[in-house]
Order: sequence, then structure tokens, then C-alpha cells
Amino acid sequence: MIERRRTVLVLALALGSWTLLRCGGGGTVKPLPETPECTDSIQITVTIADTIPTFSWTPDCTIGRLLVEEGIDEYWGTEAPGQNCYHTPIVFNSNPPCTTLEEQARPLARGHTYRVTMYRWVTYTPVESLQVVGVKFFTAPLAAANP
Repeated sequence: MIERRRTVLVLALALGSWTLLRCGGGGTVKPLPETPECTDSIQITVTIADTIPTFSWTPDCTIGRLLVEEGIDEYWGTEAPGQNCYHTPIVFNSNPPCTTLEEQARPLARGHTYRVTMYRWVTYTPVESLQVVGVKFFTAPLAAANP
């Protein structure tokens, strides 16, 4: 009976020591820093698989609205009313978690040039105010040649 208690005690001490060491030795875990809101210009990168673009940006900061347009025609937009909570990257027609329900995207046409514009919310109430933080033009790739 004493041997069993001793074994349990040794295991409990070992587990406690491992936990302290794993958490930085002091027993406290520092939270990850929050991603700041975008306040200056961002550099947008567009990568395209078939005709589905993925939008990434640097520096690592949050935005609140993204629009994809061809001329004056909107092909897709996603927005988090009053929040700058979108993190890089965002895939075309995939609304990020903090989004309000939006319409489905219109398909992009191969060989057409589109503009993606990213915004940050400055104010939401009493008056909505958005700031453009980045703009990038991209072309949907042409179909691959048949062999």
C-alpha cells in the first residue's frame, strides 16, 4: 500500500514539473499578441488556382472589408460591419468567421482583369467611415492548352 502511494506521488510530481517546464517554468503562459488593425497601406498578393484567387497581405494586420470588381461591376464582397477582424489570407467566395451573411460570388472569367480593394473601418456609428488600405489588379488565368 505504501509503495503504491509513493508511486502515485512520484508520478504526480513528475507531471507537475513537466507542466511547469512546458509552460515556461514560471507557471504562467503569455497570451499571443493580438494582430493590430491595418492603419497604413498594405501590400496585397493574389495567388490563383484555376479561377479562384486567394488574397494575402503584408504587414500582418486586420481589415474589415474586401471587394472584388471588374470596372463598376462587383463580383464579390465580404464585410464585418464595424470590425477589423479579417486576417490574411482570404479565399474568394469564402467569408471569414466574423462576417455577416453576403451574396454568393459571381464566377470570374478567364483572361479578365479584376480589382481587389481592401478597407479598414474607421468608425461604424453614428456614421460609417472606411479607409482604403490596399488595391491590387489581377487577371484570371487563361485555360490551359489542350495537349
